[in-house]
Amino acid sequence: MPLDQGVWMAGDLHVHTNYSTDASNRPMAEVIATAKNNGLDFLGVTDHDNHVDGDLAGNTWSDPAYKSDDELVVLFGAEWTTSKGHANTFSAKPYNHQALYAVRDGLSMEVEQVVKSLGLHFSANHPASGDPWGYGYDVVRSIEVWQSSVWFLNTNAQTIWDDQIRTGRRMTGRGGSDSHHGYIKSFPTRIDPNNFQPFVNAMGTPTTWVRARSRDAESVIEALNAGRVSISATPQSPRLVLTAASESNGVFDLGMGDNLVLKEDRPVQLKIELENTAVQTKFYRLEVIRDGSVLTTLNVFPGQTSVTFTDQPGANTRTYYRVTMQGLSTPLVDSPGSFIPSLPMVAISNPVYINYQN
Repeated sequence: MPLDQGVWMAGDLHVHTNYSTDASNRPMAEVIATAKNNGLDFLGVTDHDNHVDGDLAGNTWSDPAYKSDDELVVLFGAEWTTSKGHANTFSAKPYNHQALYAVRDGLSMEVEQVVKSLGLHFSANHPASGDPWGYGYDVVRSIEVWQSSVWFLNTNAQTIWDDQIRTGRRMTGRGGSDSHHGYIKSFPTRIDPNNFQPFVNAMGTPTTWVRARSRDAESVIEALNAGRVSISATPQSPRLVLTAASESNGVFDLGMGDNLVLKEDRPVQLKIELENTAVQTKFYRLEVIRDGSVLTTLNVFPGQTSVTFTDQPGANTRTYYRVTMQGLSTPLVDSPGSFIPSLPMVAISNPVYINYQN
């Protein structure tokens, strides 16, 4: 899709309601309302399937509040919860989740067949911390590389992501708050520590951005599949957009998820832009990652919203570039303490690929 087309949409792809038994104070109607108030455009409600014996259709999906409208696109999905790891499912329409639940302890090959037959976007959750991913990565189309506002829990997930891309997979990286709990409802519940989770981790911490063709569920899924994705600490924090020039003319016409076929040994120009910020008043530190290692470090000063750099990856050589940005994120009003555990990470781009297979 050309870079001048589409619309950026903010969302959270890992959220629980009271249909997950380990969640509290999370009725569906309140979750939907809070997502809208937090500035989200789409939501993946991913309740644990094993808490309802795989019957998402009779529980989460049947809740009257579980529906899309002009403000919020709600995806059909669940957290596939197994002894060998967890994965989120995302679909634009209802599907037979019981078929996937039936192979929750099967072989990767069996799981992959069911996922394909159902037409799902399948995404590995928190692959290196708390129920680590034990299936093959050929089964999934994306990895949760930023789970919850607590950044330090995600460093190993970044390594796994890089490792998978280096093997030749064009693997989308996405975020998810994994938020389970709502705010205090009455004085007696103040003694429950879960009621303080929303102060530091709520819907949108982090935020997954997709560049969708239009504001609908099908377009969100398509963007996730294509890797037109960026992640920021909150919906109000800057969004990183990485682009590249397919020719040596300074025209940046390739975006995140795109692949440049480079047959000659020449420099490649790339641009990093900070979007979702009307006035840029902060200092940020950028790390350009090439093939899993830091290629260069760049500074972004107040008033600056873009940086360009050039690299020479080599002809017919498989390479990728992605970017991380460190600094101070913009707090979410509904979760004013979320910027503390997210330090120092503010935003992560998805890769631009060189000489990868489609």
